[in-house]
Amino acid sequence: MIKSCFPQKYSLILPVLLLRFLVPCFSQTTAGPQNSQPVPLTVDELKAEMDSLMIKYNIPGAGIAIVRRDSIIYLGGLGYANIDLQTPVNENTLFRVGSISKSFVALGILKLVEEGKIDLQTPVKQILPEIGINNPWEDTHPIRVVHLLEHTAGLNDPHFNDYYLDGSPDIPLKEGIKVSKHYLDVKWPPGAYRSYSSAGYMLAGIIIEELTGERFEDYLKKEILDTIGMTTSTFRLNAETQQLLARGYKANYQVSQWWHSYSRPAGSLNSCASEMAKFLQFMLNRGQIGKTRILAESTIDIMERSTTDPAALAGLESRVGLGIGTGYYKGLKWYTHYGSIMGFCGAYGYCRDLDIGCVLLTNRWDVDFEAGITKLWNTLRNYLMKDADLPQKPPEPEISRQTLEAYPGYYKWRNPYQRLSAWIDLILNYQMIKLKDHRLYSKNVFFGTWESLIPVTENSFRNSDEFHASTVFVKTAGGKQAFISGDSYYQKTVWCKPWFHGILFGLAWIIMLSSIPYALVWIPVVLYRRIIKRQAWSQYLHIRIIPLLAVIILLFSFTLVGMQVSQSIAYIGQKTPANVFFYLSTWSFGILSFLSLIFSVRSFKKTVQTGTRIYAVILSLACVSITLYWCYWGWIGLKLWAY
Repeated sequence: MIKSCFPQKYSLILPVLLLRFLVPCFSQTTAGPQNSQPVPLTVDELKAEMDSLMIKYNIPGAGIAIVRRDSIIYLGGLGYANIDLQTPVNENTLFRVGSISKSFVALGILKLVEEGKIDLQTPVKQILPEIGINNPWEDTHPIRVVHLLEHTAGLNDPHFNDYYLDGSPDIPLKEGIKVSKHYLDVKWPPGAYRSYSSAGYMLAGIIIEELTGERFEDYLKKEILDTIGMTTSTFRLNAETQQLLARGYKANYQVSQWWHSYSRPAGSLNSCASEMAKFLQFMLNRGQIGKTRILAESTIDIMERSTTDPAALAGLESRVGLGIGTGYYKGLKWYTHYGSIMGFCGAYGYCRDLDIGCVLLTNRWDVDFEAGITKLWNTLRNYLMKDADLPQKPPEPEISRQTLEAYPGYYKWRNPYQRLSAWIDLILNYQMIKLKDHRLYSKNVFFGTWESLIPVTENSFRNSDEFHASTVFVKTAGGKQAFISGDSYYQKTVWCKPWFHGILFGLAWIIMLSSIPYALVWIPVVLYRRIIKRQAWSQYLHIRIIPLLAVIILLFSFTLVGMQVSQSIAYIGQKTPANVFFYLSTWSFGILSFLSLIFSVRSFKKTVQTGTRIYAVILSLACVSITLYWCYWGWIGLKLWAY
C-alpha cells in the first residue's frame, strides 16, 4: 500500500508542519509492519512480551481479551488503571475507546434498517432537512445514510474546537454540530472519494435521535449494548461507572486532562475487555449471542462490506465497511477498528478464517503514540496466529509492457481529511510512479524510497510484504489516469506541478529564515556604528527590520502553539493566549510583509547599498508570497478556537 503522506519526522521541519500531523483524536491507527516482531508461544510469554513493550512505550495499563465464538481464551489486564493509587487493570476496568464507538453507532443504524424505519440509500437531507449541510452537488449526488457510515460523504473531519473542557458533556447533538462552521461543508461529490470523517457519525447519531425520539446514548444502551451483554459499557458515565474508569495518561506517565467532545457518537463510548469480548463473540456469531439473535446474519454481512468506497467499486477489497475496518494481516483477513481519544487508545479485531478475535484497550495516548499501540496490537495478533496455516503469496501474472506504460507519471493526492491542511498536501504529497525493467515502482516525490508494485491483475498491485492487491489504477470520469491506494486517491498531473509548488514554497521559507542569520551580522554592525562610531541611524534601516519582525513573530507564534500541543492537542481548539497570539501574528505577518515590499521598492529611489536593496526586495517578495498563499487557504486571520 502506498503511503498517503511523507514521513512524520519531516513534520518538525517547521512548526507549521506539526499541525498537519496531529492525529485526530478519533482517528484510526495504521496496521504497521507485519513480520518484524517476535511471536509469543504461550499466554505467559504473551503477557511478558506485552509487559515489556508497555514499559518501553510508557503505557500504564492495558485490558486484553482473546476469544473464540463460543469460548474465552484469555481475559485480564496488565499494569495500572491509576498509577497514583496503584490500582491494577483487570478485565472489568473501563477505558475510553474513541472511534471504536463508531461500530456501535453503525449497529444502531442497521437495527433501524432491519425494523424498516430507515434505508441506507435514504438521502440525509430527507431525514434531517433542518441540518445545514453545504453540499453543492445535492441535486445529483446527495449524501445518503450509507455515505455517513462508510466515510464517503465528503465531510470534513472534526476541527480543533470539537473538544472542550467547560460546559455540559450532554449538549444536544444538533447544538454541538453548529460549533464548527466548516463541519458540514462537503468537499467533493459524495461517493467520489473515501476520507475518514467523524462528522458522518455525528449525523448518524442525530438520525438515531430523530427516528427514535430518544437520545442516541439511551437508544444504543438499550437496543445494542445491553442486548449484547455489555451492561457496564456506556456512552454516558455515572457515579458507579466512573469508579471503574481508568485514568488516562500521555508521555512519561503524565496525567491526561479529560476533554469532552461535541461529536459524541464518533468517540465517547467507555467499555472494558470483558464486555468487548462479548461484542467480538457477537460478531463472530454473525449477530447472535448464545441462542439470542439480535441482528440478522445478512445485516452483519452488510456491515462488513462497502458499497460506496471507490476502491471497492474499482475491484479492490475495501478497507472499510459500516463502522468497521477490514484489512489483511499476514495474508488473512481481519475485521478491525482502532480508536484513540485524550489519554486512551485501543483496538479490536476478529478473523473469521481462524474463528478468533481479540481486543486491546490502553490508558495512554498522545500525538507520538502510534508506534507503541501498533507494537502491542501486532504482538497480540502474532500470538493468535502462531499456529495458523498462512496463505502463500499469489503468483505474478504476465502484464504487457503496453499496459504498464500507461501508469508511470506524477500523481496528486485528491482526498485530504481537511481543507485546513490541504495546502501542505498540495506542496508535499505527490507520488511518482516509474517503470523499470518491466516493473512499476512508487515513492513520494520528495521523501522516502522506491517501493516495488507487484502485479495482481492488469490494473491492481500489491507491495512485496502484502498478499493481496492494495493499489488499483483507474480512469476518472474525465478520462484521466488515477490510482487508489488504501485511504488515498491520487490523480495524474503534469510533472512540473509538484516541483513548482514544493520548490517555490521551500525557497520562500529558506529566504525568510535567512533573515535571522543575516540579522546576526547586520545588527552588531549597526550598533557598533551607532554606539562606537557615533554615526546616525540608517535612513532605510526599516527595510531590514520590518521583514525580520514578520518572520520572528510568525515563528514565535508557531512555537507557542507547538508548546501548547505538547500539553494537549485539544488546546488548539480553545481560546488560549497562544491561539489568540497566533491569530494576531498571522495578520501582523501579512501586514508587515506588504509594508516590507512597499519600503523595499521605494528604496530604489534612495541611497541604499545595491546588495541590501536587492535582498530586501527578495525577502519581502518571499513574505508576501507566503501571505497570499496562506490567505487563499484561510490561514491569515485563522481563529483556531472557532474553525
